[in-house]
Amino acid sequence: FDIKALEEVRVIKRKIDQQMVIRQQRSRNVKLGAGGIREIELIVQTLQVCHGAGTPQIRGRSTMKALGALRDQSLISAEECETLTQAYIFLRDVENKLQMVNDAQTHSLPIDGRELAACARRLGYSDNEPGAAERLLRDYQRHTGQVNRIFEESFSPTGRSRFAQPTC
Repeated sequence: FDIKALEEVRVIKRKIDQQMVIRQQRSRNVKLGAGGIREIELIVQTLQVCHGAGTPQIRGRSTMKALGALRDQSLISAEECETLTQAYIFLRDVENKLQMVNDAQTHSLPIDGRELAACARRLGYSDNEPGAAERLLRDYQRHTGQVNRIFEESFSPTGRSRFAQPTC
């Protein structure tokens, strides 16, 4: 695993982003969109592949457990761990509720206001106050913005140092 492999991860993510733009879902797709679940998984899995040979504590299938292990090994900061963990929980919950609302395998926030409000209610946003859908969107944008920032920093030329190790 070297700098070329890191660039390959970036290329894969760029291709995903291009598809999301074509589908007009880059800012609404919980899984593949900017700051979505896939970005969290790419950060975790790339660090696992890069450092896992010398640090068996970070190996594992659970993204949540891996985030804690990566923090414990100082491969991500405590703040990054908290941000990515909270975003992962939130995004998985949104994904689950989207699929309940649509009764189908879907990963994109609905454009229709009624469908979005139904999803917001399932997520626990109060129906008593107006704007549940808007609050859901605001929380979604906050989480995905933070995840995307960490992703971009991690895979930028200056952020790649977190992947630098003799085993890489």
